[in-house]
Amino acid sequence: MAGQLLLGGDRSRATELDLCSPAAQRSVALESPIPGRAETVVWLHNRTDRDFGRIRLRCSDLLARDGSQIGSRHVVLDPETVAMPPRCSRGIAVALEVTAAARPGVYRGTMLVDADD
Repeated sequence: MAGQLLLGGDRSRATELDLCSPAAQRSVALESPIPGRAETVVWLHNRTDRDFGRIRLRCSDLLARDGSQIGSRHVVLDPETVAMPPRCSRGIAVALEVTAAARPGVYRGTMLVDADD
């Protein structure tokens, strides 16, 4: 499962990802001043009777069309790993620390959700 992480999109809002739809793709849009911090929550849902084990989130570097980059180290996921037993939902806090060195623009990256199968 993958999600797109955008900086410079609409106001920060929660995103929901359904683990029983592995092809699901959603966008997480964050907006921040430079320097600044943007935060949201990504909700993972397991609506099945299957235990998905431990789920890990990862984020790529964020890239702008002009080649500017915000490194993935500036994206904080809390927690990075969660247990996903049957019929549960878990919220993952996503924060982006934008430094003064960042250039204004729309940045895009990929957030991956991996299961322990």
